[in-house]
Amino acid sequence: MTYSFPGISLSAVTNTRGGTHTGFAWSAAAGLAYRLSAAATLEVDLCTTDLGEVRTDAGEATIVRPRGAFALDVAGTRADLRTTGVTLGLRYRL
Repeated sequence: MTYSFPGISLSAVTNTRGGTHTGFAWSAAAGLAYRLSAAATLEVDLCTTDLGEVRTDAGEATIVRPRGAFALDVAGTRADLRTTGVTLGLRYRL
C-alpha cells in the first residue's frame, strides 16, 4: 500500500505491506428532479458509500522524503473507506 504526501513533496511516499480483508459494504442515494420545461429536467443527487475498512499487515515500511529514504517496522494500519458526493445533472428529452 502506498501513501503519498504531495504537501511535503511530489515524491514523498510511504510504502507498507499490503493486506487482505473482507467486510460489509453499502451504498445509498437520494435525489430530486425539477422540471425546467417540457423537455429539460434538472437533477440533484446525494450518494454515500461505505466500503468498510482498508487494512495493511504489520511489517517494514519504506518512507521516502526529500532528504532521503529509510525503513521502519510498523504495526498494521487501518482506515475507514467512505465517500459522499453530490451530482448535478441536466436531462434533455429530444
